[in-house]
Amino acid sequence: MNITDSSLVRIPPWDLEHLFLAGSTSPKSYSDRLELVVRKWQHSLVELDLSWTANADSIDAAVMAISEEPDNKLRYLNMCGSSVTFNPIRQVLTRCSHLENLNLTSCRALPRGVKRFHETTQLATLRADIASGKFDEAPNEDEDD
Repeated sequence: MNITDSSLVRIPPWDLEHLFLAGSTSPKSYSDRLELVVRKWQHSLVELDLSWTANADSIDAAVMAISEEPDNKLRYLNMCGSSVTFNPIRQVLTRCSHLENLNLTSCRALPRGVKRFHETTQLATLRADIASGKFDEAPNEDEDD
């Protein structure tokens, strides 16, 4: 069965804690409505998986949307292998205070030193490094860490 992003927006529940939208390598699989899907549940999401999704604009907009909720509950974010860029990740780390796990392995658009699985201590270190400007204007690298 093929479920579209348009179908997801129409799902009736207003509170959803776990959303797994992994595995889209075709840029046409997700449109701008991916942001709307995330925005609909940004207040209640505890876990979001957008791994292995290739459309950078859609992924970035969705990640920015989750970080815009002032009282978000996000604890687990899996972006493994996605095309997410650095600014949305910076926003999530700044605004999602409950975040415990962040998977950024194989994210080619991110700077060296960021592309790994972060939890607890590593997540605190990443937050501190970003706050100190360690990755400001760092060139994107094609090699994974």
